[in-house]
Amino acid sequence: ASRAGHRFRWGQGAYPLGRGDRVLWHANVGFDFSVWEMLAPLAFGATVVVGDAKEAGDPDALAACLARDAITAVHFVPRMLGLVTGRLSAAQAAQLRYVFCGGATMSAAVRDGWLTAYPWTRLFNQYGPTETCIDSTTYLCNGSEHSGEVPIGTPVDGTHVRVADHSLLPVAPGETGELLIGGAGLADGYLHQPERTAERFVTDPYGERLYRTG
Repeated sequence: ASRAGHRFRWGQGAYPLGRGDRVLWHANVGFDFSVWEMLAPLAFGATVVVGDAKEAGDPDALAACLARDAITAVHFVPRMLGLVTGRLSAAQAAQLRYVFCGGATMSAAVRDGWLTAYPWTRLFNQYGPTETCIDSTTYLCNGSEHSGEVPIGTPVDGTHVRVADHSLLPVAPGETGELLIGGAGLADGYLHQPERTAERFVTDPYGERLYRTG
């Protein structure tokens, strides 16, 4: 609970919710972002709109839901973000403020398609394993990037990331390594799986506990 609370407070600074906001909860409860969809809006006076499970994989139904229920904040995986793009008119999407994307790599084409259609929205690319409490990094897309992939951004407050070698020491800029995550969102480990916990949650040479993303 304390980890989620820390994440909610950070989010409220990065993309504030208020009484006029309507957040769509349509993620399966097994997906960690559903925790934010369910609880963060209620913590800050916003409304949670419970989506129809039958609409979750249907881009036309999701687009209709965004318009019908005046959704102001929504999360999509990149594939669905691309499919929903263009199915809402500018007038139907006028109330949208925040669009979050995560769970897979967002391509530049998906980013550019969305921002071209709905340029007033704030589109965030978010990255974070479940083991680090929803999101570890975030990036506000502005359409000026020229690479084929959208950056995962910078760490959220209280979280730090490092690209490290096999000894868990930082690599030089430009070198390839493994992404390690530490900080406030780090889980205790896997329930009743001590060997897996020891493999993925490690202590570096500086004495810091980190999660190995692989």
